[in-house]
Amino acid sequence: MKPYQKRNLSKSYFILIFVVYITTLIVINEGHVNRINNYVKMKGLQFHQSIADITNSYENFSDFIFHSDINVNKVLGLMDQASKASESERVIIREELYSELFRVYTTAQNYDFNQLHFHLPSGESFLRFHKVSEFGDSLIGIRPSIKKIIEQKRINRGFEGGRFLSGYRFLYPLINNGQYVGSVELVISAKTIIKELYKSMDGLDVALIIKEDIIEVLREDDIDEIHEYSLLSDEYLIEKENLNAVQNNGKSLKLIKDESFNEVLKNKIKDHFITEQSFNISLKFERKDYVVHFHSIKDFESNHVGYLYLISETNSIVSFGSERNQLVLIASAIMMLMISLFYLILKKEEEISKYAMIDSLTGIYNRGTFIDFAQRFFARQTRDNLPISVAMIDVDYFKEVNDIHGHRVGDKILVEIVREISDSIRDSDILARYGGDEFVMLLPDTNIDVASIVLERVRSHIEHTPFLKVNSITISVGVHERLENETLEEVIQMADDALYEAKQNGRNIVIESKPSK
Repeated sequence: MKPYQKRNLSKSYFILIFVVYITTLIVINEGHVNRINNYVKMKGLQFHQSIADITNSYENFSDFIFHSDINVNKVLGLMDQASKASESERVIIREELYSELFRVYTTAQNYDFNQLHFHLPSGESFLRFHKVSEFGDSLIGIRPSIKKIIEQKRINRGFEGGRFLSGYRFLYPLINNGQYVGSVELVISAKTIIKELYKSMDGLDVALIIKEDIIEVLREDDIDEIHEYSLLSDEYLIEKENLNAVQNNGKSLKLIKDESFNEVLKNKIKDHFITEQSFNISLKFERKDYVVHFHSIKDFESNHVGYLYLISETNSIVSFGSERNQLVLIASAIMMLMISLFYLILKKEEEISKYAMIDSLTGIYNRGTFIDFAQRFFARQTRDNLPISVAMIDVDYFKEVNDIHGHRVGDKILVEIVREISDSIRDSDILARYGGDEFVMLLPDTNIDVASIVLERVRSHIEHTPFLKVNSITISVGVHERLENETLEEVIQMADDALYEAKQNGRNIVIESKPSK
């Protein structure tokens, strides 16, 4: 074993630093994800509020039209007559009602109301201002809102499909002298909502998709003329009028019909679609970030019938990513600083430990360190029943070297001797300075015969090595193989006795200790 083996840096401490670092990265990433989620949620709330503001403003305007121009005696009287009249009489009443409210309908159209539609108490269509030639058809089976207003006779608002238009409908009961005489509705289309959203926002695309099975009930013949399948799902249709409004708007991102974009979006939302609830997502497409809000459209019975969805380009997510990367760099720099500081501290401690363990002159272990090592090896020998030998080495006539050449030369010769001995022994052997010119060696897993061979090689090597200002240096060696239960003190004494015998027998020899009695 070399005089000093650098200890491994504390693995546990570095593992702790690494765990803290990884935990920090996880926290940073979770914070980044949460920040994006919160941002997307906030944008979704903004979109939701924008939709609510638009529908509420039209609702208020619709209420104003109803109460100021429709819910008046003249109109109520005409509807009362119509509810009791024959078909021929209804033709005249229809013309009179149309003439009475044409100005109101024209004004409503200017504010993007698409329909003004009167219904008889039976649920039959009486007058469609947007299509006056179509009347007399029963709406009970296809329009739940009509059935509901007949039953409840109170104002209802909500989204519903229709034979000629799907949109937000504001339905009002018509009561004349306490008698229900029919109902009326004002309607705004999805196109109107889309147009208003484009007015209030930039970098946007808006689309309304409706469940296919709902549209099929309303329109059997002209469904393909008015709708096409959404690129997001073959269960939803989108009005061609909606698509034209998006494609022709100067603020549009032109993504509603982009097949590549829709493929990315489709994969992102497929699990959400199953829930039929409102949701928000973010996605990256062609190195740009987008937030998409899907607003679940409910009918008059609170059933999901479709989605109004808004696609908005955003730069905020990129900035969130930059901030996350900065935090990662800071965390990495702190980790490297901690490692560097700990490494320097540990190195300093190792240096201090090293000087406490080794002999300052020769650089090999001192007596105290040797004793520590020997006791450990003795315990292992006792446990595993392995041989172990200890040798005492003394430089012959070293006092004369000091007397003739001085202690400085003597010290240099000791250093050279240690170097030569270290080069001649095995890596497993432990060499230490015992004091002055005397050294001690521990030979683990080595019986007396092998130990004598190793030490003879060392002795011979020293004898034939020239040293500073001295033609020849020799050493005397005493070696002892530890017997069961012998203490370290006893083993060293036995090796020292053999060393004494070597000196008595002319020096420059290796003497094995005699078995203790």
